Amino acid sequence: MWYIGRLAADGSSALPWSACEQALAELIAEFGPPSRTGRAQSAAYPFIRLRSDGVWILDQDVQMDRVGPLAERHVTGQFEPSVVAPSRSLQGRAAVGLTDAARHVT
Repeated sequence: MWYIGRLAADGSSALPWSACEQALAELIAEFGPPSRTGRAQSAAYPFIRLRSDGVWILDQDVQMDRVGPLAERHVTGQFEPSVVAPSRSLQGRAAVGLTDAARHVT
């Protein structure tokens, strides 16, 4: 949902590390398993490793599990275009559904 909200707000799936590090760390701390690593490191794992799933790309090559280069080099990640299209469709269907529901309530 966080991603769909960002996509709706600015029309892009691009997420600079500097803009999502804090939010991602908070989500992982709240909903993820306990971790012995620092918050930044915990947030860096999915930001970097999603590349290996073929759904996420970074604008620069970053070695796995290295947090330092993310901030130093102002790395931006984004979903592959094949992932963004269904999200846009879901976003549109949700808006139509909410509008229809609101009409029936009043």
